[in-house]
Amino acid sequence: MDYWWDLSVIHWIQGSFWTPWGFMKAPSLLDGVMWVVTQFGTETVWILVVSALFWLGYRKESLLLGALVLLEAMINFWLKYAIFRLRPTRYEAFIFYESSDPSMPSGHAQLAATASFYTSRVICLNLESTSNVARESGRSWFSKKCFALYSLALTLTVLVSLSRIYLGVHWPTDVIAGSAIGFTIFIVYSLTAEKLWGIVAPRLPTNTLCKCILVALLGVAIGVFTPSSWGIGWYAGGFFTGFFTGAVLETDAVKLEKPMVLRKALGRLIIGGLVLFVLAVVADKVSSGAHALLDLAELLLKFFVIPSSLSPWTEVITSIILEPYMNIFFSVVQFPLYILIGLWISFIAPYMFKAFQL
Repeated sequence: MDYWWDLSVIHWIQGSFWTPWGFMKAPSLLDGVMWVVTQFGTETVWILVVSALFWLGYRKESLLLGALVLLEAMINFWLKYAIFRLRPTRYEAFIFYESSDPSMPSGHAQLAATASFYTSRVICLNLESTSNVARESGRSWFSKKCFALYSLALTLTVLVSLSRIYLGVHWPTDVIAGSAIGFTIFIVYSLTAEKLWGIVAPRLPTNTLCKCILVALLGVAIGVFTPSSWGIGWYAGGFFTGFFTGAVLETDAVKLEKPMVLRKALGRLIIGGLVLFVLAVVADKVSSGAHALLDLAELLLKFFVIPSSLSPWTEVITSIILEPYMNIFFSVVQFPLYILIGLWISFIAPYMFKAFQL
């Protein structure tokens, strides 16, 4: 698989004279569909799944999936910056939107594979442990259900991968690598996560405050030691801190049970999801504002501080001046916002659900 193979596949998927959707001038009909499909490879969608599992009383499954999403993101960015492959340019494909991080492996394809297969596994295990139908009708019923779930996960992975190529933000080999790595992470995590937790859990402090401090220290460590160029350290660290601190507090003080009626389940999902959406929008707007402030600081340096004689090196000089402060700036802005989002999912929302008998 070389450059020309990658290029020919992009052109074929995006539509050309030789494809029906290109010949009939129909690619624009697919644009919106592909944009929606590609969202299933984002952390936003899978954090919603993590939230839904927690609010429906599947605490352990939610925590394991949340940890998997964070772990997968770190692995993906490490590989991206180690390989540092450039994305397709506007001279090579139609680019629907710009993305600044490196190309291989595709983060969307990797996350879709990892999270969708793990979610399918979670559902299968719960079906096996709770369903009397599986015992009464034999293994065939259970096998068919699990086969359907894993097939759905595979279909979702393929569709997300195709959407990344269609949108012009990845080479075909990027999504092939991302899907393969994501499936490998799923296999390894499924085989080791619960066993590792069984070893670590008994050695953790029993005091709630000590547990919360330990989680907070780990969250700060994620923010500090994640390279600032990745752009994910402080919000990943903030979410980790809020989500797992909230889970510690919820286990001790709330103990939210599974809803017994559909009305309560829907109430939790709708109310929790709406508030989560508002918090996510606020966090995004604040982060965008922070980036705008840094852009403004860069412009002020260029026009009022750096002499015109040094203009050929303006970008390098502004980077040297601002770089030491960027990580501190984003830690102040992003970290508490994502702590709040994590706390809402695992503690504040469950507390409210129990208080209002949802």
